[in-house]
Amino acid sequence: MDFFQHQDDARRKTTRAVLLFILALVLILLVINGTVALVIMAARFNVHSSTLPQLKHIAPQVYLLASTLTILVILGASVYRMIQLGKGGAAIAAMVGARRAFRHSTDARERQLINVVEEMAIASGMPVPGTYVMDAERGINAFAAGHNLHNAVVVVTKGALVTLDRAELQGVVAHEFSHILNGDMALNIRLAGILNGIQFIGAIGQRLCLGMGRVSRADTDWNAGSLRGEIQTHPAMLAVGVLLMLAGYGGLFIAKLIKSHISRQREFLADASAVQFTRSTEGITGALHKMRAHLLGTRIRNKHAETLSHLFFGESFANYFFPGLLATHPPLTERIRRIDPSFPLDTPAPAITYAKPYQEPAPDAPVRETLPAETLSTALSAGAMGVLATVGQPLHKHLVYAAQLRAQVPRSVIDALDAADGVGAVIYALALDRHDDNLRQRQLENIAQAAGENTAIWTRNLFAVCLPLGDRLRLPILELALPELELLKGASRELFVRILDQLIALDGKRSLRRFILKNIVHARLAATQGKRKRQHYHNLQPLMGHCAILMSLLAHCGNQDTQLAGSAYRKGMAHLGVGSADPLPLTNIILEDVAQALRHLARLTPLPRREVMRACTEIVVADDKVSLAEGELLRLVAEALECPLPPILQDEAAH
Repeated sequence: MDFFQHQDDARRKTTRAVLLFILALVLILLVINGTVALVIMAARFNVHSSTLPQLKHIAPQVYLLASTLTILVILGASVYRMIQLGKGGAAIAAMVGARRAFRHSTDARERQLINVVEEMAIASGMPVPGTYVMDAERGINAFAAGHNLHNAVVVVTKGALVTLDRAELQGVVAHEFSHILNGDMALNIRLAGILNGIQFIGAIGQRLCLGMGRVSRADTDWNAGSLRGEIQTHPAMLAVGVLLMLAGYGGLFIAKLIKSHISRQREFLADASAVQFTRSTEGITGALHKMRAHLLGTRIRNKHAETLSHLFFGESFANYFFPGLLATHPPLTERIRRIDPSFPLDTPAPAITYAKPYQEPAPDAPVRETLPAETLSTALSAGAMGVLATVGQPLHKHLVYAAQLRAQVPRSVIDALDAADGVGAVIYALALDRHDDNLRQRQLENIAQAAGENTAIWTRNLFAVCLPLGDRLRLPILELALPELELLKGASRELFVRILDQLIALDGKRSLRRFILKNIVHARLAATQGKRKRQHYHNLQPLMGHCAILMSLLAHCGNQDTQLAGSAYRKGMAHLGVGSADPLPLTNIILEDVAQALRHLARLTPLPRREVMRACTEIVVADDKVSLAEGELLRLVAEALECPLPPILQDEAAH
């Protein structure tokens, strides 16, 4: 199943979750209305016969009122939790008490974790997730949260940091990346919201059972400084409370049953994807073995451990009732066996060995595993399907390539990203003109006027550092900068956006490089502010005009010859069912129209998005090679469509 099919499957599972919610709601309504019927029957034995007709008359209204209130309470609690969790991964991390980890941390293990996360993000072609640590948790666990690729976070417990070595940590993080890439996060949020609404009814019943009482003052010994009272609960309230608990927890049982089934199947898939990504069974199996041997295992003490249990890498709480049936994760031994079929299920857990303190490599140390120089070229002949097969399913070679790219980023750039105002200077440096000295000087003067002379000097120095690196590192550096940029709030963010737009506007020419840079930044900031409003188009027919604009630019971008551009364009459009049309002339293509086309195409549902990516990729690889400009424009398309496109490598082109 490919990335887009996974995304569509997640949408269908959401529909099943809604049906589950309705089923549980019906069950709760039946129990509550049964409770109301019992109360009315009891009342009939205690009222005068003359009031019985009136009691029969109001009974339907009582049933309607009880049902309406129940539905409102459940929906309200579910919507509240969905809104709470729907604010993005950072909000969920804050809810469980996790803190953001930064590159300038004094803890070398945290810097190692961030390095692992950044390498995997570059390798998979997705935004770098925010990285968080749960300091209070000594068990070995982790989870990914968020409702799309742009606001995802990876959260790791302190126990995992101090216990796992780099390979094992990489295996756990790769597992969580699989959940992000497969669209599991949004489904997890909806499931958590559904469970909260159903469970709320049970919590009300529990409160009625325990809280509807009074303390008898006659039995209170005030002089002794203690309170010895007898809790006297009204029998009727106790009965109502018990029935509400049965209703709520009965519905919750059904919900948990389905949630556990869905979660267990996804864990096996994520484990397999982690092995494919890291090309190592030792990493993730080593982590699983340590979880078996650890005193706390994968347990989480946070009060939200049960609500978010299906997000975690391993079982986050002890389920004593129907543990096999309601477990959100398969047994650790079974997961190890799926990865390593030779592993005996009855093998005792080995003695735990803690990871040695992480030693960072020297700034100029060579990467341990590198690719041949020709692998770093942009030649390609695998065809569109070979490229699309890696979307959402990055391979080990992408991880190695990303590690090499990450190691080539100068230390001064990393230090700037760690500074309070450095992220702006880094992105300004990427936007400066590389060929026109006069234009670049005007851009620097603009920065000095708007942000201060120090920022302009910083930008100039970073530009001098990045210039010898060439263009290949431009987008990887941008990806490293974007998570820090997203932390800017209010006036600081507005100032940054205004300066960036002014820098690009100073160039009277239409620079495709700066157009790509600007639109990736704007798309990412809009996503973090929740401004992406999707009108779900289920087919491409209303958007064919926008497809023509985008694909015309792609065709001209890779081919100076008009005939070759036309041939590539027709090859891509034929995949969308369009006949022998010609691309728009390059002089007629306005970059703002391209940006508008991308905004409209972003409203497609997953399967039509796959067709757009297939058509665009067909155009790019039509001549069996991919220029850097084509690759960057294709990445912009992938960014707009929330499609994680790994780097296109030479060895994919092998015949």
